[in-house]
Amino acid sequence: MSKPGLIDPRVRKNYEYLSTVAGRSRGAKDRRIILRFRVSPVALIGSAGHVEAITLERNELIADGHGGVTARGTGRLETLDGIGLVFRAVGYRGIPLPGVPFDNRAGHIANVEGRVAAANEVVVPGEYVVGWAKRGPSGLVGTNRADSIATVQAMLADLKEITASERSVDSSSEATPRLLAAKGVKSVDFAQWKTLDKIELTRGVAHGKVREKFTRVEDMLTAMCMTGACVPVDDR
Repeated sequence: MSKPGLIDPRVRKNYEYLSTVAGRSRGAKDRRIILRFRVSPVALIGSAGHVEAITLERNELIADGHGGVTARGTGRLETLDGIGLVFRAVGYRGIPLPGVPFDNRAGHIANVEGRVAAANEVVVPGEYVVGWAKRGPSGLVGTNRADSIATVQAMLADLKEITASERSVDSSSEATPRLLAAKGVKSVDFAQWKTLDKIELTRGVAHGKVREKFTRVEDMLTAMCMTGACVPVDDR
């Protein structure tokens, strides 16, 4: 894909940055990062549980009819030897939720500045989204934090309008925990999260890492409960 064909401003910015970096000299460092574009991994080769090589397939870029491109394999393979570590990062696409508007083209929940929106950007009252499910796979932790703040500000603004017209709405900070408990939904408050933070840091030390995160909610809740920080659930 040539530079004039880059329509998305974010993609164009990435292209321009990589082009600038590619024009630099190799330098005197003994380590390099080599970016290989238009290839997909098709096989890992190894022995005794350790990876040793990887087979790649060369792709070609096909216009998708919406100003973008998709990759299609050409059948041409190559194998890279001397591979000692592989990180799995195969992309992201949001998962549609029943009854929630979804943008199939973009692969995330349809929204207007964090407010879930149906066709023609008609906002769905009381539904909000943050992170990659809101804007797609872009940004780092700091980006998601700022993004979450923006969505919460939209929620607070909407709540202010509701409470101005419906005096029966409880806008106190305790309202959400009470609602979740009444619905039997498990939630973690800040004090419990701090306990979880300590547990993950301790687990990391045992494995020679900064942190060992839990990957299953059930394991996280069990570990917290073992320290006395159980998450109460209303089973009504």
